[in-house]
Amino acid sequence: MNLTDSLLLQAFERSEAGIGVVDINGNWIRVNSSLCALTGYTEQELLKTNLYTLLNRADLKLERGGREFPMLQMLKGQSSQVSAERWIYPKEGSPLWGQFTIIPVPAGEGRADRQDYFVIRFEVRQEKRQEPAFMLADNSMDLSSPVNPEKWKRMELIADLIADHCTDLIGILEMDGRMLFASPSHCSVLGDHRYQGRSVLEFVHPDDKPFVIDTFSQIAISKESRKIEFRYIDQQGKIVYIECQGNPALSRDGEVKHIIIIGREITQRKESERRLQESEERYRMLVELSPIPIAILEKGRFTYVNPSGMKLFGADHPDQLLGKACIDFVHPDYRNIVRRRMGAQTAELPSVAAEDQKILTLDGKILDVLATGISLQKDNQIQMLVIIKDVTKQKHMEQELRQNQQLYHELQRSLDRFSGELFRVMKAAELDKRLISEISTMMKVRQIGIMELEHACPAPQLSIEIGQLHLLDDQYVMKLWSSKTHASFLHFKPNSPDNSISKPMQAWLKTLVRYASVLYHNLQTMEDLIQQLKDGSQGHGSVWLLRLLFKLSEKERAALSLDLHDSALQEQIRWYRRLHLLTQPENTALTPEIRSELLEIEEGLLDVIHQIRLTCNELRPPLLLEFGLAESLNQLFEYTQKYADYTVEFKHNPLGSIAFTEEQMISIYRIVQELLANASKHSNASRVQIELDNDGDTIEFKYMDNGKGLNTARIKNSFKSIGLSGICNRVRSLGGQITIHSEMNQGFEVTIRIPSAA
Repeated sequence: MNLTDSLLLQAFERSEAGIGVVDINGNWIRVNSSLCALTGYTEQELLKTNLYTLLNRADLKLERGGREFPMLQMLKGQSSQVSAERWIYPKEGSPLWGQFTIIPVPAGEGRADRQDYFVIRFEVRQEKRQEPAFMLADNSMDLSSPVNPEKWKRMELIADLIADHCTDLIGILEMDGRMLFASPSHCSVLGDHRYQGRSVLEFVHPDDKPFVIDTFSQIAISKESRKIEFRYIDQQGKIVYIECQGNPALSRDGEVKHIIIIGREITQRKESERRLQESEERYRMLVELSPIPIAILEKGRFTYVNPSGMKLFGADHPDQLLGKACIDFVHPDYRNIVRRRMGAQTAELPSVAAEDQKILTLDGKILDVLATGISLQKDNQIQMLVIIKDVTKQKHMEQELRQNQQLYHELQRSLDRFSGELFRVMKAAELDKRLISEISTMMKVRQIGIMELEHACPAPQLSIEIGQLHLLDDQYVMKLWSSKTHASFLHFKPNSPDNSISKPMQAWLKTLVRYASVLYHNLQTMEDLIQQLKDGSQGHGSVWLLRLLFKLSEKERAALSLDLHDSALQEQIRWYRRLHLLTQPENTALTPEIRSELLEIEEGLLDVIHQIRLTCNELRPPLLLEFGLAESLNQLFEYTQKYADYTVEFKHNPLGSIAFTEEQMISIYRIVQELLANASKHSNASRVQIELDNDGDTIEFKYMDNGKGLNTARIKNSFKSIGLSGICNRVRSLGGQITIHSEMNQGFEVTIRIPSAA
């Protein structure tokens, strides 16, 4: 070692400034005694550590191109030194503030190791040697005056107690955002201890950094406190919401030198606020989009009305309702009731049951509504939430239903009365008179009559179908019946202002006319047959007449069955379905009394429908031609035994080989019907036997029961002989023979032989 090197080494060792040499990674190569005394470490302890033990890594970075790089890496190969004021962290005690200098020693300057070294020099500033972090906020303290050691120790103890036990976040920031002090609560609350000596902006969410920097600038300019909320990113990358207040700490020259931060973690509160806001938005949308009118009243005036409510009141803009007294929109007949309800509604009585009211709309309409009031309290003011349901259509339907119920009973009694009197009508003139009388009584018509037109007459009425209602000019016309030469029409004028007829009345009128039409045809047919009999020979007319009468009767029965099924039955079913919908439990507008009455009417309608179906089946045996005589008789026996006191035994050979004509099948079926009816009414039998056989040329039918029998000689001229006479005439019309054998208490037996169709 030459003299120069020896002097330099002595200057290195005796320098009051702390000096050391580090390699490119910051590891200490050599340190002087001043650096050891300054930091509180021994030389051996320092040589086992590196530069980052004494300084914050953030203080050893340079920024280039918007990015930060390690300072030693950036200075590699450079010759210029870098100086800055920085905090140094000794082994024990408070941080020290001083001048920090890095002097690069590039590789290749007369050394064989070819490595870069750096000389580190640190000189403590005397004015900050004794300045603890907690005193930076005390703007009133004169730092130039001596500090009492006891007072200093007491203040330091108080500061430690506050910092260690306060759950709020306490920090002291440099004006560039570096954290000089961070309370232990940072670690306990945020789970992180990386703050001291680092810029607080490192932990702020990128989107919030401009706002935080702007707030710090406002504090520095205005020298006033500011509140701030921002998002913090913890060590696991989780976002935490922080609410804090920044207070300026002034230096002796009155400038903001530090910022004191006192804050707390509010993530849970922010989440609650977010959920509350979402909930309020959902409920707001629910009310806004609700089809039910909703309004809020305060002191009896509208403060809010949703779109459905505006539509109900006929308003195009909220200003037409807001601020207006709600009582002005209540019908005068209900205003006293509404005033009493509103006066009785308080916070202790939060709701009032729904009640019927009438309201007035802006366009002058009167609506029936169902209103419910619910009390709300806001800012010590009682508000009322009003839910309104428009029941105008429902009220009209209920009124119409009550009217239709009454009309239904009247029309039903009319049909019963009219159909009962038809059995006594034997002439067309009598039927005309009875039909006009019934229609005049029920419809209160102004003009009514029956006219006949020849088919050669060019009149529009001739194209009308029987039983159809048509309006021609100023009167209604219905065709009653039609023959080859002429047709009969009913014409009338209703006594209503608009010349209209309700649908129930139309259905009744069609049914009435169809009943009359059937009888008109029967009467006309009878008159024609009688006339033909008078003009023809009597020798062969009896059998032919019987066959004709039976054929006509079956034809009319089939037509009447079809008409009843397609008109009266369908109308009854349609009204039953409408009534059934109204009596569903979901329809809460019906009172228990009305619902009970409707259910009784509903049961009555079911009985009427059942009776019409039975009538249709009796008028035209179902599936007789499709499934054959045997299957139809089996169904008849099965149904009869449900209501009779006797059993039916049916014996027959396979009937598939028997060639029945349609006339024969219907006649045998009608004969069986009549015999079963007599058995039910008169015989008191417990067993009925029916046999059907075929010997090739003849079809043989036998009926036997074990009833009380009868004296055939005594009933020839009685009412009870009408059924047997009809059976005999049917057999005669088919060219067959009938034998009746019966004695009192010996049962009843009928044998019928009919020529086979083959």
